[in-house]
Amino acid sequence: MSRRTDLISALIAHITAITGISGTRGIRFLHEINSFPHFYVHPQLETRTHISHGVRLAVITCEMRAYVYSDTLNEVERIARLIEEAVQTFPKQHLDLVDECRVTTLRTDEGVMAPYGLVDLTLEALYRIEA
Repeated sequence: MSRRTDLISALIAHITAITGISGTRGIRFLHEINSFPHFYVHPQLETRTHISHGVRLAVITCEMRAYVYSDTLNEVERIARLIEEAVQTFPKQHLDLVDECRVTTLRTDEGVMAPYGLVDLTLEALYRIEA
């Protein structure tokens, strides 16, 4: 598999292990979710920068959405914090895959879709590609 595929698979497995929330790759919509909470990761743009000696740095942007079923906004905010903390610990436990990973944006639906809740995150991961 490609390094990008390995990174996304490891990220999903890491978030699932840390938070206990089931996750998948690819876009999922609310009517497709049967168990809550649930998240998905959808890879977006990847930019590459050539450094030297065949080493390139790549930054991949991923959209992530988590679905929650709860009457309170506190649960949505708790899930958002759990996922953000899991993303922050990802590089420390996967040094072979990624140099840095961070949440760049985090939004919730603020109770508009109650009893369903949404958490939208944008992630960026920096990793090396060696020729």
